[in-house]
Amino acid sequence: MKPPMGAAFGAVLTLTLAFGGLAAAQTATSYAAVTAAGTPQAQFNFRVTLIPVPGRVQQVTATLKLDPLRPQDVTGTVRVPLKTLMTGIKLRDEHARNYLKAGQFPLATFRVGKLSGITALPVGQEVSGRVNGEFTLAGVTRPLSAPVTLRREASGRITVATQFDIPLGEYGVQIRGADKNTDVRLMFAVAAK
Repeated sequence: MKPPMGAAFGAVLTLTLAFGGLAAAQTATSYAAVTAAGTPQAQFNFRVTLIPVPGRVQQVTATLKLDPLRPQDVTGTVRVPLKTLMTGIKLRDEHARNYLKAGQFPLATFRVGKLSGITALPVGQEVSGRVNGEFTLAGVTRPLSAPVTLRREASGRITVATQFDIPLGEYGVQIRGADKNTDVRLMFAVAAK
């Protein structure tokens, strides 16, 4: 994994899904993100001129339609508000947001298209598969495919983790002296609407 915000944009997407009693039903239920207090929902690392730059984005939102007994039919969208991007240095935050065109395109989004390799989410077990969809950054949308791991707890809570690289140049994002890939981690929870 390379550090972020430059040539490569590696992304680790960790979704925490909280399910209520409807999760056991055999029909898809709509879920929306809930905020975990004090926890940044997105974390990233990138490197510019060989200097690592860690950062975070807060207020990640998601809307999903999911049945834990048929997770392969999941649909939905994950949204990352780029205007809340923070690297720990105010001027660097502003520069990063400008490079990502956050003023014109305030959200990076992932639209879930298909989940393969996972036919059910058994309680207490971790299962792995692949998620496919479309990622949009700086007004450019491209197909994206990534490995994904899900774990459903007895409480109905489901943790989802994925990691992928996004070449920023393919999204029209050019950062002088930066690596081609950026690593990103997203963490959030969704609950039945």
